[in-house]
Amino acid sequence: MKGWIAENKELKLVDLRKPRVSKNAVLMRTEYTSVCGSDAALVEEKIKGYKKGTVLGHEYCGIVKEVGENADQNLIGKMAAVNPYIPCKKCDKCAEKKYNLCENLEIIGTHRNGGFAEYSAVPADNLIIIEDLEYKFLGCLIQPVACSLHAVRKLGPDNIAEATYYCQNSPSVVVFGGGPMGLLIAYFCRIKLGAGKIFLVEKNKIRRERYGSLAVDEILDPEIGDSEMLNRVISKTNGGADIVVDAVGNLLGSAYRYVKEGGKVLLFGLNSDTGVQFDLTKNEVKKIWNIGEKRFHIIGSYLALPEDFKEAVEWLETEGYRDFLNHLIKQLTHSFLLPNLLPMDMLNGWFNEPENGKPLKPIFHNLI
Repeated sequence: MKGWIAENKELKLVDLRKPRVSKNAVLMRTEYTSVCGSDAALVEEKIKGYKKGTVLGHEYCGIVKEVGENADQNLIGKMAAVNPYIPCKKCDKCAEKKYNLCENLEIIGTHRNGGFAEYSAVPADNLIIIEDLEYKFLGCLIQPVACSLHAVRKLGPDNIAEATYYCQNSPSVVVFGGGPMGLLIAYFCRIKLGAGKIFLVEKNKIRRERYGSLAVDEILDPEIGDSEMLNRVISKTNGGADIVVDAVGNLLGSAYRYVKEGGKVLLFGLNSDTGVQFDLTKNEVKKIWNIGEKRFHIIGSYLALPEDFKEAVEWLETEGYRDFLNHLIKQLTHSFLLPNLLPMDMLNGWFNEPENGKPLKPIFHNLI
């Protein structure tokens, strides 16, 4: 079979042996796979930890073709998505059910072969059956939706006073980074937290033009300058946003300036080169920081938990997703549209395509 790996900061199509299935695993034929920003970051070595020669791809779904002797035989033929996070279930973090912080965590598509191939071996416990999804390719969205829900859950009120404030004032939000994750977080801030004014900071002109009134109230172009952006946010939020989200991964030094006294800064994007910020994010630190005369909360969000995947599936199985996707379908080219699914042999072309020409969230069909 064939699959895509990262090598010398490029995506490379290689010949591979078809996986053998262990006792507690299944063999899955990839049907649909999507591309995450972290896939590109792994290829470009902006995120450390990639195991050399590993097939990339963690946002994918497919059909179970074989099962190990300890796995449920009834899984054969089922359409399933994948929870790519494999905790050890033995360390202290796992004992606390903080599986996303497992000290020995393995990630499909980083440490084990993932969905950028014809077949992959997946632990049976990591399967998410998606027989009830209206469109099976939506299974590719379960993982990003789960991570977004996990992040927004961390932004919820910590006490009765804050809950009362959220109800009475509708918290204001600034999201840095208008990629899929930034958009999902903005959207869930609206429907889960009752957010009022939402600003999106996005440098890509094509994205800004496509988005229109997606899930946000105002889209800011960094080209106008940090001072002008800051003035706009402060003037429209009574002194600063209640919540500021860094979905890029290296903007803490700027993001905190937009949050009000006592507000929350969520660190979500990942970039190994940021040092302290990367560690704060990956360890899901929650603490009060003081910079100058401003006191605010720093909150890290890393990956997702099983309950987040469950909620993501429920959202995609109901009408809840339609409002969000309808905006995207109207404004983005060959994203989420079944007739425009891309063959998987075009993956390398997508990685090499100029940023301005890329669809926001392409979904590839396994036609290798």
